[in-house]
Amino acid sequence: MRRLIIDGYNLMYAMPGVPKGRRGKLEDARDHLVRKISKIARKRRIYTIVVFDGVQDDVLPMEAGINQWVQTRFSPPHKKADTIIVELVQSNPSPRSLMVVSSDKAVLREVTHAGAKTMTSEEFADLLEPRLRRKPEPPEEEKPEMTEADLEVWRRVFNKS
Repeated sequence: MRRLIIDGYNLMYAMPGVPKGRRGKLEDARDHLVRKISKIARKRRIYTIVVFDGVQDDVLPMEAGINQWVQTRFSPPHKKADTIIVELVQSNPSPRSLMVVSSDKAVLREVTHAGAKTMTSEEFADLLEPRLRRKPEPPEEEKPEMTEADLEVWRRVFNKS
């Protein structure tokens, strides 16, 4: 079975379609992100753990299930989500079945060393919402046709010594 471990806040800030930055709306942004991940995980049958740094008021539990395919975890006080992610990989009996999504280079290095596959948050965001991350193609400029009169002007300009 394929498994995915995601650094929640890294991915949230890499996704243009996830609302963020408004005071008091962090919980809404997390829920929005987890719902997006949940749809894909359920559709592709990929067991997913989304790890967030601990909640400021510690109201949410350490581990909360979203559905059978997605689980969210919050790091306890004095422990970062990065540490939780590395521990999940290192404690897994089959780390090669894991894909870790993070923008943190140190985390990616450690989990790769432990045997997991990796993807940056930006790469994963492109998979979730490719049309939002892709830069639009600039419109092709129309090039005006040169008339014989235009050519004559340029000939005179360049023939002058």
